[in-house]
Amino acid sequence: MDYNHCTGGVKVATWYQQMVKQGLMPNTGKKTDDAQALFKAGTSAMHLESTGSLRGYLDAAKGKFTVLTAPFPHLTASDSGGPIIGGASLWIDGPGHSDAEKRASWEFVKFASSPEQQAAWHTGTGYFPINSKALDQPDDKAWVAQYPQFTTAITQLHNTKPTNASSGCILGVMPQARKAAEDGIEKAVLGTDPTQAMKAAADSIKPQIDQYNKTVKK
Repeated sequence: MDYNHCTGGVKVATWYQQMVKQGLMPNTGKKTDDAQALFKAGTSAMHLESTGSLRGYLDAAKGKFTVLTAPFPHLTASDSGGPIIGGASLWIDGPGHSDAEKRASWEFVKFASSPEQQAAWHTGTGYFPINSKALDQPDDKAWVAQYPQFTTAITQLHNTKPTNASSGCILGVMPQARKAAEDGIEKAVLGTDPTQAMKAAADSIKPQIDQYNKTVKK
């Protein structure tokens, strides 16, 4: 990994460190559940989260406070920003399965990705529907009319200029790289110089990236 490409990570780590020092942000550690619990309790005023947490936040805040949404912040004024879509996937594994099993799997995939089911998925969680026709479903339209918070991420996605960065992450050692980034940010929050912390994180993952690259064809 080329550390020269990690300057964005240093800016984020510096931002986190400064907010913790100034008492503007609590240090909840690495557990997502802990950070979510603070927000749901109304203790934390803002939380950067997946769109899939939105419905849970609305339900938790009902009768206590109003949950509003906004686009993700930009690192610089010239940065177009934008969300990165991703997450779990549905796969059909062919070898070792009968034609009937593979056919049943395909029928389930078609069902799960239908406009009706994707509308239920969108309104029930906040996740992006993978089928754009879901947004035309009466139930979805009625829901976002009542809760416009569910349109923020979709609007930002539509306004995002396609680039290598916004197209998603392709990384053969994703779990290890995620942990390295988490470790770097955690060290910065605890007081390590952000530049040193993120450089150490980049250096720690480089051998694993090199090893992975040797196992695949260019």
